[in-house]
Amino acid sequence: MGWVDTNGDGMPDAWEQLYGFDREDASDAAEDADEDGYSNLQEYEGGTNPQDENDYSGNSVPDLPENLDASPNPSTDGSFELAWDALSAGTTPTGYLVYLEGSSGGALAKIFSALSLSISGLDNGSYVYKVYACTGTEND
Repeated sequence: MGWVDTNGDGMPDAWEQLYGFDREDASDAAEDADEDGYSNLQEYEGGTNPQDENDYSGNSVPDLPENLDASPNPSTDGSFELAWDALSAGTTPTGYLVYLEGSSGGALAKIFSALSLSISGLDNGSYVYKVYACTGTEND
């Protein structure tokens, strides 16, 4: 099961719903909801809140692994596995940071030895996750 993007604007439906955008209107990707100079699509790609003008932490989009996929674990109740592809040749991250959209307190997990993460214990609903490549160590 991959991300659903009904209007093909590059922002998943669950993320658009979370921030009050219209999942059937592709033009909202180019808009700037918080008027901070970054489009809603750039805010999605940057992992920031498009409704908060003070929540854009950089001038460039972090490296994003491709093909992020969430698959249910058939042997457990309410859990699933996030998996992604390694970055393309020429980039050498030492790990990956996994964020749950809308949560506070930083990364949900730091992954240094795998290209996946098992998630469990969530209530029914829609969740948006982002995975960023990073450099550093598990203790950073």
